[in-house]
Amino acid sequence: MAALDPFEGGDGVPWWLPLITPQVVLGGLIGVLVLLAVVIVVGCVAYRRLRHNPRLGRALLTLRTEYEPAGPRREAARLQLRVQEALASAHSASSSAGSMLSPPRTEPALVQDFASCSGRVC
Repeated sequence: MAALDPFEGGDGVPWWLPLITPQVVLGGLIGVLVLLAVVIVVGCVAYRRLRHNPRLGRALLTLRTEYEPAGPRREAARLQLRVQEALASAHSASSSAGSMLSPPRTEPALVQDFASCSGRVC
């Protein structure tokens, strides 16, 4: 009498083979598709939030100014960084002076005024 293989049933068929039915396969595929959709949605939301994060943008521009080879791309990054720093300075000045302004103006209007004056005398 031959010893029974623990991975096979009594008739020589693997124990897991009867468990694979069309319903199980379809359920598995649906589960994988749902999981893939969730991963894609979470990735898109994370990418969108990171893309609009000003601190990350400033950090990337700082890295570009340090590690880009000398040339127009490095200069463009340096100018973009200077513009961002000027706008951040205008933003902080407008928020600190916001209580002293009469009549109160909205912050975006002040920053827009500062941005429109860049490069020329207002």
